[in-house]
Parts: sequence; structure tokens; C-alpha cells
Amino acid sequence: MRGWSNRILLLVALAGIARCGTTSPPPPAQPNEIATAAVGGLWTGTMQVSPCELAAVRCNAVNNVTFTLTQYGSQVVGDYTCTAGNTSCRHGGADDSGKVTSGSVSGNQINLLVKVPADVSECFYNGATSSSAQASGVYVCYSEGRMIEEGVWNVARQSSEEAAQP
Repeated sequence: MRGWSNRILLLVALAGIARCGTTSPPPPAQPNEIATAAVGGLWTGTMQVSPCELAAVRCNAVNNVTFTLTQYGSQVVGDYTCTAGNTSCRHGGADDSGKVTSGSVSGNQINLLVKVPADVSECFYNGATSSSAQASGVYVCYSEGRMIEEGVWNVARQSSEEAAQP
């Protein structure tokens, strides 16, 4: 009887060892993915011309801006408006609206391309969200292949919309 119990213990031990050898290794550690900020909604704030080398007439001009953004995954489109702050928008206020024709969000980084039809300009807004309700950065505007203005922007979220599904 003693021989049988030793054999059973040996078989149980071998089964345990064999089982350990066939267990798959844990998956390799994945790099931390950066969550894409949700930026869809209404954002309002200001933009200020600075430095003034390119736009001496509008040196330190402050305009009120609004971005109404729709987000599809990491892609962003929407509308842009500009109203007078301490001075009118470019071209005597003629550049008061435009379209966010393309944009992207990666982590907290945001990039927007705004096309303004009044002067056929394109403005690139690059920056970051510092929270779910604040974003800021720099912008530069081009018209007919030359830089016409640059500055800084700062906006706060007034309302949000759920990010659209891709």
C-alpha cells in the first residue's frame, strides 16, 4: 500500500511541475497609452498679437475668439468666430469668421487649422489643454504664402459635447 501512495504523490507532483511548464508567460508590458483629450464643444477666450514684427498695426491687439468644435476620435472640425477686444479683428473686422477645416488631438496636445474666407488666410492654432476646461497655445496666420500675423491664444470651455465615434 505504501508503494501506491508514494506513486500517487509522485504523479501529483509531476502533474504540478508539468502544468507549471505549460503555463503561458504573462504578456509583455505595454507602454502607457496617453488618453486623447475630449475637446468637442464651445470654447471662448482671447487671442493676442505678439510679437509685433509682422503685424505692427495690430501690435498687442486682443480679440475675442470662439471655437465650436466637433470631435471624431482624434480628429476635430468646427467653426471659428472673432470679435473685437481692444481692437477689431483683421481687415477692420472682415475676418470675423472661419472654419476649423481640420484639427487633431493627441494626449493633451491640440492642433487646429482655421480657414478665414475674407482674406483667404489660414491660421494654425497649436497648443494644449491644461484641464478639461482650459486650453492655450500659439497661433500663426498665412495669406498668399506669407506669414501675416502670429500670437498667443487662451480659451475656456463653455459647454461640451460627447466625442463622436469614428
